[in-house]
Amino acid sequence: FAAAEQWLAKICGLVHCRQEAVWTTPGNHDVDRRNVIEKSQLVQLVQGDLRANRDRLEALQQDASASATLFAPLAAYNEFAGVYKCDFGPDRLVWRHDLTLNDGSTLRLCGLNSTLTSCKLDDEGQRLVLGDMSHAILREPGVALASLCHHPPDWLLDQDSVTSLLNTRTSLQLFGHKHMQRIERVNNSLVLTAGAVHPDRKEKAWEPRYNVVSCLVRTSGATRALEVVVHARVWSKASRKFTADTTDPLAGTPISLPLDPWTPPVAPAFPVAADNGVAVSAPAALRDVERGPAMDPARRLTYRFLTLPFHERIAIANTLALLRDEDTGLPDRVLFERFFRRARDEGKLEMLWAEVERRHGDQSDGPNPYAGQ
Repeated sequence: FAAAEQWLAKICGLVHCRQEAVWTTPGNHDVDRRNVIEKSQLVQLVQGDLRANRDRLEALQQDASASATLFAPLAAYNEFAGVYKCDFGPDRLVWRHDLTLNDGSTLRLCGLNSTLTSCKLDDEGQRLVLGDMSHAILREPGVALASLCHHPPDWLLDQDSVTSLLNTRTSLQLFGHKHMQRIERVNNSLVLTAGAVHPDRKEKAWEPRYNVVSCLVRTSGATRALEVVVHARVWSKASRKFTADTTDPLAGTPISLPLDPWTPPVAPAFPVAADNGVAVSAPAALRDVERGPAMDPARRLTYRFLTLPFHERIAIANTLALLRDEDTGLPDRVLFERFFRRARDEGKLEMLWAEVERRHGDQSDGPNPYAGQ
C-alpha cells in the first residue's frame, strides 16, 4: 500500500490531478489472507456463514463482534483507502462521491466492496458476496450513477440481484479483476471490464492496458443523454509505448445513454463530500484553473489531515481541543471521524484547515474555504 500511495502520487503529478481526487475499491489482493484469514478460524466461520446465508449481512453489520471479524481482513486496505474516503466498514458498505457534470447535474460515483468473503478459494467459482446495495444506489433527479467494483458480477454468489440493480440504475459500470478488456452496452448502461495496467508478466496474454473515460451531458430540448467515451490504451510491444486500441468498435466511440429529464436550479451549487456520515459544509468549491477540476474542500481537508504523521494529527486535535477522554481505545477511523464532526459542530473547521495546511508547509491553494464559518 505504501508503494501504491507513491505510484498514485506520481501519476497525479504527471496528469496534474489533485492527490485527493483519487477513488479506490478493494480487490482480492487487498485482503490480508495470510495474516488474518488463514490464521483465524473465526474469520473463516463468519465468511462461510455469509456465503451460505447471503441475507445475513445486515445482521452481521449490527453485531459489533461479527462485523469487526468480517472486516478484519480489510484493515490494511482501509488504512490506505481512508485518506481518499474510500474505506469500508459495517456502517458503510458503499462509498459515494458526487462530481458536477457540464450542465450542473451530478455524476455520482458509487464504490462497492466485493471482498467480504474473499479467500484463497476464490478461483474455485462464485464464492464472493456483495450484498444488497439497493438502499445506497438510488435514482434521483439530476443524478447519473457510476459504479466501481473490482470483481465483475459473474464472480458473485448474488450475481443476479447485483446485475439487475446495476443494469437498471446505473449509466456506467466499472469492473476489473479479469485482466481482459471488454466494453459493452446493456440497456442504458455502459459496462467496462478493464484490463490491467501492470499484469503479471507470467500471464500468457500479457497486455498492459488502461482507460480514460470521459462523460458529457448532451441536451436537445427536454431530452438529455450522458455521452460516454472510453479512450482505451494498450501497450505496443513493437513501439514500446501505449497506443490507442483499435480492435474494439466501442473504444473511442461516443455512446449516448438516455437520462431522465431534469431542470437545473437557478444557481447550481458544487457538491461537497459528506462521506463517513460526516457532513462538512463549505462555500462553493474553489476552482483551480491550472489544476483543472474544482477543489472539494472537505475531501482535501480529509486527505491532507490523514496524510500527516499520526503524532501531528493528535497534536492538532489537542491544539483545537477535539480530543476527549472517552476516545481512548477507539480505532483510528472512528477517532478521526469524531475529530471532523466535533470541528464542524464547534465551528473549528477554519482553524482545522489552517493547522493542517501549516503543517504540510505548501500552502498554495488560495484562501481558507471555511473562513468565517
